[in-house]
Amino acid sequence: MEWVNILRVIPILFFLFIVFVPGVTAEETEETDILDLLDTLLLNQWDGSFDSLNYKATDPAAVWVSGPHMLAWVDIVGFKNQSRINNTDYIFGGPVACVIVESEVNDLLTWNDNVDWIKKEYSYNVSGDNITVTLDITMLWHHSTETTRPNGQKGVKKDYNYAYMTITDSEKIPLQYNYIAGNIPVSILFYNNTFSPKTIINVPGKDGLYYIEYSYNNESIKQNLMNAEY
Repeated sequence: MEWVNILRVIPILFFLFIVFVPGVTAEETEETDILDLLDTLLLNQWDGSFDSLNYKATDPAAVWVSGPHMLAWVDIVGFKNQSRINNTDYIFGGPVACVIVESEVNDLLTWNDNVDWIKKEYSYNVSGDNITVTLDITMLWHHSTETTRPNGQKGVKKDYNYAYMTITDSEKIPLQYNYIAGNIPVSILFYNNTFSPKTIINVPGKDGLYYIEYSYNNESIKQNLMNAEY
């Protein structure tokens, strides 16, 4: 009986899927397959700003380094504004502006020691085809000691200390993409029928384009072509 109910619901779910999935109608403008549809469903859509484009980094390689009273790691996990064209990685913008860095710091203090604050400062150096990030860490901490005042009341004495640590990570920089504006021929094919009119737009030679914007009347949609694979 349960399977019968499930089979009855499947056509309804399929209809809702077609009606409510964002971007499905726009995909009619070009040839697409199921992988493109899954990308539309699972990936965040680009908001049109290069500041946030492809801010999708890989899992960081967290190599912990031991220092005075703390452990830390820093890793260059990827680059913003990145595209892969013919298996070659490119970035749009300077490497320092595009680099994505992640880090973590843990203290190694004992039970009667406490962290007041931890400050992290990043600096970058570009040498040849590589970029190096330097993480300077400053930690203020205090050691607590129980004391007894002359009147017999208990108190706590705090002795403050600074701990410092510096670690680095380096990665190869993708090539710089230099965009040259130019006219690109576009073919538009109209299927004008009463029940389901369609328009197929073909933009050949998309390599190197950042995005394609389709506009009609008061509606428009952008197709992001900068899919990072770093």
